[in-house]
Amino acid sequence: MRIRGILPVIMVGAVAVVLGGCSGSGTTEEPTSKATVIVDCSPDSIDCPWQLTGPNGYSQDGQGDETLSDRDPGDYTLTWGTVSGYDGPSPGSETKAVTADATTTFDGTYTLAVGTVALDLTNVDLTQTGYVRVADDPDLEPQVFTIEAWITPQAAGIGGADAVGNVVIGKLTEQGSGVNLGSWSITWSPTSETVLFAVVHQPNTSSAVAVEAPMGTVPVDSTHHVAGTFDGATAALYVDGTLEATGDFSWSGVYYGDEDVLIGAANFGTPFQRQFDGIIDDLRLWDHARSVEEITAHMSCELSGDEPGLLAYWSFETGGLTDDSGNGHDGVAEQVGDGVDFVTPQVSLPGCPL
Repeated sequence: MRIRGILPVIMVGAVAVVLGGCSGSGTTEEPTSKATVIVDCSPDSIDCPWQLTGPNGYSQDGQGDETLSDRDPGDYTLTWGTVSGYDGPSPGSETKAVTADATTTFDGTYTLAVGTVALDLTNVDLTQTGYVRVADDPDLEPQVFTIEAWITPQAAGIGGADAVGNVVIGKLTEQGSGVNLGSWSITWSPTSETVLFAVVHQPNTSSAVAVEAPMGTVPVDSTHHVAGTFDGATAALYVDGTLEATGDFSWSGVYYGDEDVLIGAANFGTPFQRQFDGIIDDLRLWDHARSVEEITAHMSCELSGDEPGLLAYWSFETGGLTDDSGNGHDGVAEQVGDGVDFVTPQVSLPGCPL
């Protein structure tokens, strides 16, 4: 008689060997614990490149923030890549022990490089505005002078949709109305896409001179060097080192009151109208009318700050509003929202040769 369900057995010596078994029998592997690696790069506005290497030949390239799950435990090395206009994290490469069932974070902070920082003013509407105020001082009241800056207009700004335009920098009468209000200014007009340099003898009269570069000289999203010089008799306006316009000044001197210097705005009848939207870099005020040779020799490089005749110098290189001439004319940001910021300019300036 056959008995079902009993496996055959062979006797080998005193040991019984079973030749079959139930399905599913055998050794079960224990699950391997995994880890999580986070790459966290700042500022979030840049997609910083990186490479992560780890155990068992693991290697991955990426950009910006990323979370990497299901990683094998072991030593991982994160190497940061380069970003134009920024200094990378220090150290540039870091190794960490990544343990099972844990999260390990690699942090990296990029900073704007020296020679590549500029002031960025956002003036789109009254919910986001920005300008810089520099307190009045006798040093800021020269009778002969030069104003220089690199500018990149990025939008129409607020309140300057006419031939005068929005203020790049000016020492102007506040809370007033009329014409020729203040002492001097450089403005950019979104209407004609050009710059204007004005010097005033008597506010609210025709006793002033204003010179303007040709229409279209400074379009939106283009970067140009602008300079206004005044020797007591003639106002001259230069764009990228080229003389664009001159005008005679036939009065006895420049008007000065107790007005502050404003960078990026004016405060006329409607508060802080004529607000410039864009980038301003390497802003300089001299106590003499610079020659075209002096302008062109130094406009594309950063000053040391101790040049003779330099009254004020805002290079913005520290990501701040310090007067780098050492004369103490530091600026104060006035803003709604994120109206005042610092960015990489379109033109990077090396140090001037000695």
